Amino acid sequence: KAVSFPDSESNKTSVVVFWATWCGYCKAFMPYLAQIESDYRDQGVQVVTINAKEDGSGDPAAYIGNLGFPMIAIKSGNAIARAYDVEFIPGLLIVDADGMVAYRRPWTDLPAGQEVAELWDGQVRAALNALAAN
Repeated sequence: KAVSFPDSESNKTSVVVFWATWCGYCKAFMPYLAQIESDYRDQGVQVVTINAKEDGSGDPAAYIGNLGFPMIAIKSGNAIARAYDVEFIPGLLIVDADGMVAYRRPWTDLPAGQEVAELWDGQVRAALNALAAN
């Protein structure tokens, strides 16, 4: 179905991940989104996953279905990625309730895996906590 993002009616903070099935960094981080969604749901935070820069080798719908938690999932999001200046996958942002980017994942030279996923998990949580404190 059609999705408007950011939805000016929702006034929700969103954790936004631009991802692709071929992305090892995405595979490491995406499972952390379930706990983030659960921990911040009562604060009105939503998770939005946007498939972008897909190379046709995987099945984005099956991948998202296997994550098994509530989220807004957008297929074919290359235009959205361009609008948010996402050059590299994963693009990881927090968009506040006013539609402004409040956090953008910084560059890292860590390899794909648990260490970088935990780093990003901590950064997302710190940014969400800072937004909640304001």
